[in-house]
Amino acid sequence: MDPAQLLALEQRAAAQCYSARADGTLPPYAFTTDACSAWPDHRWADCCVEHDIAYWCGGGAELRRRADAGLRDCVAQRGYSFVAGLMYLGVRVGGAPWLPFSWRWGYGWDWPYRYDD
Repeated sequence: MDPAQLLALEQRAAAQCYSARADGTLPPYAFTTDACSAWPDHRWADCCVEHDIAYWCGGGAELRRRADAGLRDCVAQRGYSFVAGLMYLGVRVGGAPWLPFSWRWGYGWDWPYRYDD
């Protein structure tokens, strides 16, 4: 990704996060994405980037449920329902905010992180 594309993505992530959080705060760490982590970036990489924006930003448990369902639905709409189901299970189990992983819910914030509810 060239620097202009990266800047545009960072600005989009900040804008989406700002509007999603009730207090209007942004995470202290810069937005990063690895698209689909360990999944081969096939026709659903943009779905994963949107999911990463939500996970970077964090927030309440309901926001996480919607982000995970959005990832599943986005991948399924591209014709990969089986993959979508596997990805959904993976993010539901492995993306909890209290896990010390770089892909956890609220990864833009210090760990340990907890839901904002």
